[in-house]
Amino acid sequence: MRRDYELGFILNPEVNEEQTRAILERVEQVVANHDGQIVRINQWGRRRLGYPIEHHRDGFYVFIDMILTPETVIELDRTLKVSEEVLRHLIKRRDPKTVQKEREARSPLACPLRKSKMSHPQ
Repeated sequence: MRRDYELGFILNPEVNEEQTRAILERVEQVVANHDGQIVRINQWGRRRLGYPIEHHRDGFYVFIDMILTPETVIELDRTLKVSEEVLRHLIKRRDPKTVQKEREARSPLACPLRKSKMSHPQ
């Protein structure tokens, strides 16, 4: 059974853009291998931590909304634990009511655009 999850993780502030992309690709690969789907990736960027973690005051925040099976969650958790660049991570199941409202809010906006593009080909 596939459910909606949110993955949040904080990367070491010394990680460069290439390493960040590699971590995101690794997450995408785990999700794809287990028939999951990534809905949205939200990169907050570098932010001040609430308290020092491994002597770092800042961290690079990333949040990913996904549709996964419970087995995929276990695999993602294992993958992120062994990654040295990830300071902290949390995988949380999203509230189904909130997810439904987001999908309803997105679909009416997309429908008029599709209709207008179809009726006026360029």
